[in-house]
Amino acid sequence: MISENQKISQRQFGRMVVMDWLAKAALLLPGFAENESGRSFILSLIAGVSLAVAYAWVVGWTARHMEQGMYAYTAERLGGGCAKVLMLFYFCYALMNSVLLVRLFGVVAQVFVLPEMSQSVLMAAVVLGGVYIISGGLEVRARVSEVLFSALLYPLLFLLVCAAFSTESGYLGTGRAEFSMQTAKHGLQTFIAFGGTGIFLFLGSSLNKRENTGRTLVRAAIVTGVSVLALCLASIGSFGESGMRALPWPAITLMSSAVIPGSFFQRWDVVFTGLMLATLFPAVGAGMYYLKFLSEGLMGKGKNRGGGRNIGIGFLVYLFALWCGTYDTAFRVFTVVNGYVCVPILVIFTLTLAIVECAGRRRG
Repeated sequence: MISENQKISQRQFGRMVVMDWLAKAALLLPGFAENESGRSFILSLIAGVSLAVAYAWVVGWTARHMEQGMYAYTAERLGGGCAKVLMLFYFCYALMNSVLLVRLFGVVAQVFVLPEMSQSVLMAAVVLGGVYIISGGLEVRARVSEVLFSALLYPLLFLLVCAAFSTESGYLGTGRAEFSMQTAKHGLQTFIAFGGTGIFLFLGSSLNKRENTGRTLVRAAIVTGVSVLALCLASIGSFGESGMRALPWPAITLMSSAVIPGSFFQRWDVVFTGLMLATLFPAVGAGMYYLKFLSEGLMGKGKNRGGGRNIGIGFLVYLFALWCGTYDTAFRVFTVVNGYVCVPILVIFTLTLAIVECAGRRRG
């Protein structure tokens, strides 16, 4: 919960970060394995997660030295115009990220849980959940993430361990790892999933013990990265390299092979899918929360007593999700807008802030 000084603890913050990343990384990253051997793909995942960990450390170091809000800090270091541009790019990043997650929720829920239900209705449900989360502000986000973290992460890890018993060592022993342009490309694509880490700087004024932010972000990146690496290794061991590339959602298919000793229940894929879908609710809520305060920074807070801005943000996300038409289109738009434009620019902004801060401290 929020303490009396209106701060959230580093523990709550770390769990919020993992919940923001986990489902997206687990479901998206195995899809980058096309035309690459299993070992090379694992190498690209390690490279991408390593970049994410290094970037998380840079973001945490910058947060440690922020004595004011992100906008004021950027305006002071780089100028008011740069601060506005930074917020605009973060708004685009958060919008495309939220749209992708909404579309991901719709297609996964329809394929594995409710095939008779329209994706539009399913997407509307997760958007409404996001509106509820942002209506309560950071306090609701912290509570939801803390409750869901233990309730979802540990059962997911348990199912992963059970599913790993179906792996065949022969699949894992074939091929060799070669670092190529394809491997580098997949490593950068992996980093895209973590490329918006700098957005957590906007929470700096709400974090208790801000000096520990870097450690918290690094731990969250490692937990998420190791979980996805374990999932991909288990998928390759169960289906082989070609099998994992052929499956649209190898993580969910893997869980369907989980065998729980003494259990007669066979539909563990439904259980796993339900857990994954539950993690998407706080992730969508997080994206919409950032859209809300970024829009307030760009256009002013105005008179929002009736929650009109919250509804407007939900409508904007839902409208863009419908405009994409399909999940594949949403994924391509996400890759182009966030992967090729927003993430590189935001990383450059964050590194520039860190360099300016470091140079200023050396002079001072």
